[in-house]
Amino acid sequence: MNSKLSRVLALLVIAIGANAQSYTATYDPASLPPTTEGDQAGTNQCGTGNNDTSMCQNLYINNVQDF
Repeated sequence: MNSKLSRVLALLVIAIGANAQSYTATYDPASLPPTTEGDQAGTNQCGTGNNDTSMCQNLYINNVQDF
């Protein structure tokens, strides 16, 4: 492969990587904001109680064994 083609491919890979989107939440469970997404219907601040209509939307996964 010639050097010009190598540079073009490298730039393409960098551009694709820069454009890739991912979501990573790094919130402290002890101080969650009320919502984390703009169109979120429920709440992140669930308190200590829950019921079928609480609108609580928290899930904590420690590792694959949680499943």
